Amino acid sequence: MLHHVTMAYDIDADKMLEVLRIGKEKLSDKGTKSAKKRVDPLRRQTGLPREAVIGRMVDSFRAGTG
Repeated sequence: MLHHVTMAYDIDADKMLEVLRIGKEKLSDKGTKSAKKRVDPLRRQTGLPREAVIGRMVDSFRAGTG
């Protein structure tokens, strides 16, 4: 199985909203009122340094391919 995803370790959500034009239709399709609320970077979720997050992902992918 192949899965493609973009994950942010950290992000300036206010800057994201400045540079992206997110239409109301796209938000309503997702059942969301705010694009900013949909952003949940890995740093906030885990509290781990970037290197630790990368290391755990690498370990997880390696363990899944065994």
